Amino acid sequence: MRPLSEITKPDPRFRVFTVHDQGALRPLTLADHHAMVAGIVLPAGVPADVQTLFERARAALLYGWFAYELTPLAEHQACAALECALRQRFLAEGRALPRSPGLRRLLGAAVEHGWLPAGTLDTVAPLLTELRNQVAHGDAYLGTPGWAAETLRLCATLIAQLHPGRAQSPEPRARRRWRLDPTRPSVAENATKRETGGCPQSLSIRLRVASGPQPRTSVGTR
Repeated sequence: MRPLSEITKPDPRFRVFTVHDQGALRPLTLADHHAMVAGIVLPAGVPADVQTLFERARAALLYGWFAYELTPLAEHQACAALECALRQRFLAEGRALPRSPGLRRLLGAAVEHGWLPAGTLDTVAPLLTELRNQVAHGDAYLGTPGWAAETLRLCATLIAQLHPGRAQSPEPRARRRWRLDPTRPSVAENATKRETGGCPQSLSIRLRVASGPQPRTSVGTR
């Protein structure tokens, strides 16, 4: 636990992140981080329980600025919100839940009923179920805020498809790429090890399912 005098200071691990802004790199700021999280929203009309769970995910990601360890918890809560949205859709349709209704089975049943695109099972289901299982079963996986934001966006997209409502609020116009600062090798190497050591498969899946020019965290000059 951090000392009381340091609680409101940024987690030191955020020092390795920079933002590509107007042709130049600069240090990531709390305003950048807040704008990223603020741009991830659910449409109006989703069930209240789903909204509550997703707001927990956003809060964990936002306050990860002060406690980096909250990052995987944000991803887990986003997956929990998605699972809740799936269950709520079954209730709304008056359909019985599948046997042993875990996240993967619920996603599969939603595809069968036409509530989600067919490709969900090949790309999204493996990623999200792996992420949720890592946290649920005590894995020490620790990704990056940029990847966690992509997980929240992905879950928000699926929830919106399950419970269509009014259009989602637009994300901030200035989308910036996040990068690890290669001039700080001792911190960057540690962050990279944490990012890739626990879940190499997930990272490759994320690259396949990510859509559009979303902000991403990368190592070096990718």
